[in-house]
Amino acid sequence: MNSLKSMISLTTTKLQLAFDGAILATGSAFFYEAHGRPFLVTNRHNLTGRDQNTGKPLDTKNGGIPNTLKFSMPKYERRGNNIEFTGQQEWNFELRWQLTNPPWLEHPALGDKADIVALDLLKHWKDSQQPVACVNTLPHSHFLSILPAGSVSVVGYPFGVSVNNHYPIWITGSIASEPNFDADGKPAMYIDCRTNKGASGSPVFSVLNGGTAPVDEVPTTNDMSMHMNFGNFHSAAFYVPVQRFLGIYSGRINANSDIGLLWREKAVGEVCQSGVPGRPVS
Repeated sequence: MNSLKSMISLTTTKLQLAFDGAILATGSAFFYEAHGRPFLVTNRHNLTGRDQNTGKPLDTKNGGIPNTLKFSMPKYERRGNNIEFTGQQEWNFELRWQLTNPPWLEHPALGDKADIVALDLLKHWKDSQQPVACVNTLPHSHFLSILPAGSVSVVGYPFGVSVNNHYPIWITGSIASEPNFDADGKPAMYIDCRTNKGASGSPVFSVLNGGTAPVDEVPTTNDMSMHMNFGNFHSAAFYVPVQRFLGIYSGRINANSDIGLLWREKAVGEVCQSGVPGRPVS
């Protein structure tokens, strides 16, 4: 019997994208709760197989476009705030679609211009009874302040690499732009982080493994030992590791840069809460 050190590792899953059984690529995804239901969230370009800006196939060799995704989750037991699992048992999921009728939801206002899509887990996989850890309902979540140069963790599967078949790679970076201003005209900010292929679709967190940090709101839970106010500045000291879900990572701005785009949590929530049917992939 083994136990995880962070429940964040249960919120992610590695995607395999295929066309008629031929694997084209891997990507990252995570789970988000809306209306009391879990949604699988990833980047739109992962499922369309096309560059989000140019529309060109990401498979430059054969031009393959995915029509199938596969992912799995470990079977585990939840005991309070602790997660325990035994052996290598897992739940396996597969979904196939027609390119003219994609199954995902897109942003209600931005549509296919937003590199975010969501799939209702219980709609597409009705037999799934697995408890799902979602990024926005984790215990010990707090409004840690988002500040330039602040540390972030991109939690996903670069090059398709995982630990023990399921668990993600944690990549550390920092906020690289003023977070309250839109990056590239999108509800997003820039981060400076050395990522690689397969990390697109990863959730991004601010994580504090105990200690003191600036906060946007004063916590009201027992996680906090003290707080300090200096005008509009708030700081809190925490007994336990805490985190804040920031959004979804959609890749570097170009192949020669470590600067990447982080779509804000609000945009992710809007897709899951009131998303519209995805546009056909031509």
